[in-house]
Parts: sequence; structure tokens; C-alpha cells
Amino acid sequence: MQTAAVGFRVHSGWAAAVVLCGPVDSPDVVDRRKIQLVKIFTYAYRQPYHTAKKMPHEDAVKFIRNVQSEASGWR
Repeated sequence: MQTAAVGFRVHSGWAAAVVLCGPVDSPDVVDRRKIQLVKIFTYAYRQPYHTAKKMPHEDAVKFIRNVQSEASGWR
């Protein structure tokens, strides 16, 4: 069995994922991909806290909870 390393770099609405395998001094890239973290890739969903800041408090709370729920269930 080979040892592998997995790395993620989170951005607004997406993350980069990389899988490396092999020796530390010259690893091989096994896989790399872009992972969408939101279903709808718009400014509102990529920057939810900036969007919520412009809303009335009750609407903002509801919006953020919805975005959190979507991100938790998105696969």
C-alpha cells in the first residue's frame, strides 16, 4: 500500500483538491480537481456574508442558515 497526501485550498464557493503519492522529494499528482461548494455559483452564494450584511437582520439570518445547510448537504 502506498502513502498518499490530500490537500485542499478553499476559495469562495469552491475548493481545489490535490492528491499526491510517492516519495516526499518527488511526489506524483494522482488527482486534482475543482470542487463546487455551492449549487448556484453567483456572488450571493460565493460571498454569503457580504450578501447578508446588506439584508435586514431577520432575512440575513435566514439566508446564512440556508447557505450553511446547502454547503453541509452538497456532495
